[in-house]
Amino acid sequence: MSTQNFFKCVNKFFPQNPTSKSDLHIANSIIKILINSQSSTLQIGPSLTSSLTPHITHLVLTNPQVPTQSCLQLFNLLQRNPSQKPTFQTVLALVTRLFKARKYAIAKNILNQSVISNNLRYPFCEIASLVSENCEGPKVVVKLFDMLFRVYADTRRFQDGLEVFEYMVDKGFEIDERSCMVYLLALKRCSELESLSVFFRRMVESGVSITVYSMTIAIDTLCKVGDVNKARELMDEVGKMGTKPNVYTYNTLIDAYVRERDFGGVEEMLSAMENEGVTRNVATYTLLTDGYSSNVYGKIEDVEKMLDEMRERGIEPDVQLYNSIISWNCKLGNMKRAFALFDELPERGVVPNVHTYGALIYCVCKAGNMDAAEILHNEMQRKGIEVNLVILNTLMDGYCKNGMIDEAWRLQSNMEKRGWWLMCSPIQ
Repeated sequence: MSTQNFFKCVNKFFPQNPTSKSDLHIANSIIKILINSQSSTLQIGPSLTSSLTPHITHLVLTNPQVPTQSCLQLFNLLQRNPSQKPTFQTVLALVTRLFKARKYAIAKNILNQSVISNNLRYPFCEIASLVSENCEGPKVVVKLFDMLFRVYADTRRFQDGLEVFEYMVDKGFEIDERSCMVYLLALKRCSELESLSVFFRRMVESGVSITVYSMTIAIDTLCKVGDVNKARELMDEVGKMGTKPNVYTYNTLIDAYVRERDFGGVEEMLSAMENEGVTRNVATYTLLTDGYSSNVYGKIEDVEKMLDEMRERGIEPDVQLYNSIISWNCKLGNMKRAFALFDELPERGVVPNVHTYGALIYCVCKAGNMDAAEILHNEMQRKGIEVNLVILNTLMDGYCKNGMIDEAWRLQSNMEKRGWWLMCSPIQ
């Protein structure tokens, strides 16, 4: 933007009046009070407070003799007065002072409040021009734009944030990859998946340093929208740039391939992990167990081998993995093996949860062993594990199919007292 256009923008959005003697006198009076103040609260009289204009405030905040803490107190005073809300120039002056004092967290909080209160509702070209003109030194300018980028992400003003990013790229400013991560995670939280993918592509094109964490977020996003092949291509592309996938990246793709029943893709990922020296973790084995159990060609023996392999590698299965294996054994009718695994949990330091008991109760109810189901149900309650509706419906179904009508009525009565309604009943 040319100098002439810059001043047009400034005069249009932030008109500058020549400093009158009256304004200068008021500013100097306030400056003296702030410099000499020993109190934690400002001692500015009502007459001076009511005379504060944006221009006078700017004169005070930009005076290097005024302590930064006193500038902050003055700013807070303005915020409490509805008729004297801080302008963007005021915010900019204070944030610059806070940067120099290395009070970055406070500066970010003020920028955040300004965005929420619409103090930054100006075209970005005007904001950018004023920042570049009023902030001393390129480091301060870059730091402020970086912080503004994060603030826009935190406040879900993604288009404004994108403008900041593109401006920084255009000016050749160094972009902090961590700030891009903040933006990516904010998009993910808001389910802006398409925008997330587009922005990550802009990061790559703009030469931003890509870490495995931002790459994994982008890959996970593509997998969630069903573009698993694009996710795989992205991993290969970024890998050639020097960013190698880690176990979480591979697990993301394995999970996607399992959901699509593409077990060829699963094997390719396992082979790639082996070639790259990436060690499987417990989540990898859990995904594989879920995959094998959903595959008509999957064998429980393969999962048992994986369990042995994990222990050989010093990887302890967690409750989620145990639940998957117990559940699969239950569905196959391998009750003895399911309970053997259940008994193994305390020895391994694993605490069973509601899903563990749910799988076993389903198993014994299916076999007609309602005594065992009641023992498990009572054990859950004794351990303080909340019973869910799936388990209660399983118990009700088991009672009814085994002609235990009194037990079924008792269960229904207890559940109705708690405000729960079962899918089946003794009448059905």
